[in-house]
Amino acid sequence: MVIIGLIKAYLRVFPKIERDLKIAHVKQTPEYFAKKNLLVPLYGALVFTFLGVLFLLKFEKNILFAILIFIIVYAFGFFFIMQTPRVYILKRKRAVDREVLFAGQYLLVKMQSGVPFFNAIEDASKSYGVAGQFFKEIVDDVNLGTPLEEALEKAARNTPSEGFKKILWQIINALRTGTDTTKALRTILEQITTEQMRQIRAYGKKLNSLAMFYLILAVVIPSLGLTMLSAILSFLPGIRVNWSMLALILTMLAFIQFMFISLFRQIKPTVNI
Repeated sequence: MVIIGLIKAYLRVFPKIERDLKIAHVKQTPEYFAKKNLLVPLYGALVFTFLGVLFLLKFEKNILFAILIFIIVYAFGFFFIMQTPRVYILKRKRAVDREVLFAGQYLLVKMQSGVPFFNAIEDASKSYGVAGQFFKEIVDDVNLGTPLEEALEKAARNTPSEGFKKILWQIINALRTGTDTTKALRTILEQITTEQMRQIRAYGKKLNSLAMFYLILAVVIPSLGLTMLSAILSFLPGIRVNWSMLALILTMLAFIQFMFISLFRQIKPTVNI
């Protein structure tokens, strides 16, 4: 069938989709995702093209514009769906990064108290949120017969968090070389702590600059500007501050507020203090 050939061609053109689905924890096969990515935009494009044809016929426009509508809608839907695994990956990365240090410290405390490494992972899988899910997958793989090192490697490949990946690879190397796992874990946790402190300091510097721009653009200029505008317009006959002008100013202020709030959230480090 044609659709089967298109799915195979899709997976050849985008070979990273399978890995992205695993990292994003999307419970779909690559074939199913490829089929959805090919057909869903097609259905949407056909609907919008049909509506566009009706619109063009009503206003007696060139019906060839419907082809352009189809291409634009299909391309938008195709790339939108294709990016959904990456959105989930970014979301999970931020969630794991917030917990990775405390999860690692939990493992370290358990191991320093004499608990075997695998038992410490079992306890961590029951104690932490998103990071605990990764620990649970390791435990499940080991219980199904996978060697511990292979289970750790699989988790390291499928985690979106660089910090969590560093912890796992440090433990894997310690297990392979026979060195003290507790010492290796302590070393990588110190590195992650130093990195997070650096991120916090950098965030503080950025926040100071953004706060100054926020005060100027969202507080000082609107208040003084509106006062000066009212004073200037009072000397101009026939021009008054009406509700439409006030609505436009409020809309601009709301947009500036939203822009700064989004920017503050974007630059915030994924550190759970």
